[in-house]
Amino acid sequence: MGVKQPDEPEPFLIFTKGFNGCIAVYTEDEWPQYERRLRDRPFVDQGARDFALELADYTADVPVDTVGRVLIPQIHLDLGGFAKNEEIQVLGMFDHIELWNLKRLEERRKGSKGSFEERASDFFNLTDRRT
Repeated sequence: MGVKQPDEPEPFLIFTKGFNGCIAVYTEDEWPQYERRLRDRPFVDQGARDFALELADYTADVPVDTVGRVLIPQIHLDLGGFAKNEEIQVLGMFDHIELWNLKRLEERRKGSKGSFEERASDFFNLTDRRT
């Protein structure tokens, strides 16, 4: 984050509801790209509007202090299932990070279908069809 200059705005992260019970955290630079994908959906698409409404309920700008720390808002602690003084697993996910309750993450991993290789094959085949 570096040293903040007096005329610079305070840095912040965007916390929001993630998938499978995690909390998704975006930087100021990455969030507009995610938001653009939401805005590109047709306004008459009720599913897209419902998703955006739920996402908006849980989206907050969270300031980063001068030594790079953040205070996780209570709404996100509750949403993520985090108890006081409980460890939080932080996972880098390419364009954002995810905060996980360790039990939820383990359940999610156990619930994954197929081997890593099978999931990779499905993922890349799906990705190839989109490009």
